[in-house]
Amino acid sequence: MNKVIQNTTLSLLGTTILAGLLLSSTHVFSDTEVIDEVRLIVPVACTMSGTGTTHTATLNPGTYSGASGNEYENGIGKTTLTAICNDDNGFSIYAIGFTGNEYGVTNLVGENTSGTISTKAYQSGDTTSNWSMKLTKVDNPVSGDPVTYNPGNLTISTGYNTWHAVPADYTKVAEYHASTGSSTTDTTLGVKLETTYAAYIASNQAADTYVGQVKYTMVHPYDAAEPVLPGRIGVTYHANGHTFAGDETTNRVIYAKPWIAVTPLIAKSTNVADDGTKTTAYASDANDLVPITAAGAIKMKVVVNYSVSTGTGLFVISGIWNGEGSSSMKYEAISEGRQNASGTETYIFDGDSITMFMMNPTGDAPTTDYDYGFFAQVYPVYATEQPGTEPSAEFAPLFAEEGTYAQTTLWDKNYYRWYAIINGNYYNFSDEAALVTFLDNNFATLVGTNIDLYCYTLPPR
Repeated sequence: MNKVIQNTTLSLLGTTILAGLLLSSTHVFSDTEVIDEVRLIVPVACTMSGTGTTHTATLNPGTYSGASGNEYENGIGKTTLTAICNDDNGFSIYAIGFTGNEYGVTNLVGENTSGTISTKAYQSGDTTSNWSMKLTKVDNPVSGDPVTYNPGNLTISTGYNTWHAVPADYTKVAEYHASTGSSTTDTTLGVKLETTYAAYIASNQAADTYVGQVKYTMVHPYDAAEPVLPGRIGVTYHANGHTFAGDETTNRVIYAKPWIAVTPLIAKSTNVADDGTKTTAYASDANDLVPITAAGAIKMKVVVNYSVSTGTGLFVISGIWNGEGSSSMKYEAISEGRQNASGTETYIFDGDSITMFMMNPTGDAPTTDYDYGFFAQVYPVYATEQPGTEPSAEFAPLFAEEGTYAQTTLWDKNYYRWYAIINGNYYNFSDEAALVTFLDNNFATLVGTNIDLYCYTLPPR
């Protein structure tokens, strides 16, 4: 018995050795391999261009340029917008009045008079001048056009496929959706639409050349937030499986900085020219009182360039000033009690008015080199955008210009946060105050952008 087992064992060993010998005799190539892999990353790229973007027409009083039934052929010019986008989630096109390169200005403005033409869709019987816009989808390739396109999923927003007032806020006028289960390869070849304009000129419209502009902006994907006006940061809060009051799933808030005047108001002593140059020494009996008011301002930034001799008092005053002062008056003594003072000083006052006051009670002629007087540049600061202003990074904090912050209905400060990925970095915020601090500190890099915040729950402690 033991012998049989031993023979079987030997036989198995022999088989194993033989198999190994056979394998060795057939494995004659190296078993080292190199696999080359090529990976191409194609980023989302979307652009929009326009051709024929300047239109001129001569319209006599009492005439209308967009007669019903004649489509754009009887309008004022035609611009072709070509949108090229490889985002499988499509894109949208927004429009806003941009006359004078100012967002939200929708009037045509006279070049030589103060006349304007407001925007509205013309109606028979109108007695005042007006102008309007219209978009038309290009359904078929233009003869000789080297681009092939199929705008089947391009939709003109309701109302804008006929004559419509130019919008004063960013408004979606067209959007493109990808076909279900297919890519948007046709959009990479160009989707086209045409814009045109109509106008009615009333019989009493002043003779002039009237100019207006409309700005078109593409965003993607098609359901992306509307473009943000300059100086703002748009934030969309996503309930992310929860809801806000009223069962909404998103809440949009536009944050803005205070707005400061680009061009200052001027307060100066009588001996200084409007450009700040001295025409003569200030008078020995100088008694200059120069009030400046900017209705609606929340602050006044005052930059004073001055040079006065000993004995002359120079003050910048905020509040009610009638030559004698009042209980609400605040002032800064720029030169009082100083010997031959000169320099540049900056002051910030709350409110919408200041007064520059300089007096020389001694009656002595000012000393040479200290006889300039003063020249003050006053920059009003507003809570909201005003004509001729820009966002001021100097004044904080940001505030909600549009919309109101809200927490989700089940918000618990111990467990809930808002999170976002901004410029490739992950952030989370416990509340609006934390977010506003972050936006304020990073205003220069985030201004003009949209940010998405998502509600999430921290794990139980």
